[in-house]
Amino acid sequence: MKVRSRSRRRRKIWGRLLIFIVAAGAVIGLDGMLRPIVREVSASQTQIAVHRIIQQAVLEVLEEDDLRYQSFVTLQQFSYLLFQQKQHRLNFSSKSDIEY
Repeated sequence: MKVRSRSRRRRKIWGRLLIFIVAAGAVIGLDGMLRPIVREVSASQTQIAVHRIIQQAVLEVLEEDDLRYQSFVTLQQFSYLLFQQKQHRLNFSSKSDIEY
């Protein structure tokens, strides 16, 4: 009967060891799958936080100088339109030179 009790003990030990190995493998596998996702999400969240901090700093400086953000947006859009008109004129004049 002592032989049977030893074999039962061994089975319990091997069973527990097998369960531990499977659980450790599952944890390692999940870590390998989730780590890239966590890195991407954390990088994205960091970038969002940095942009918010920069935006807040710019708005604070504009408020100190009694300026509004909308003024700069309008100025930039106007400058862009002027730049496009100049480019269009240059492209048009170069095309007319080629046609002659």
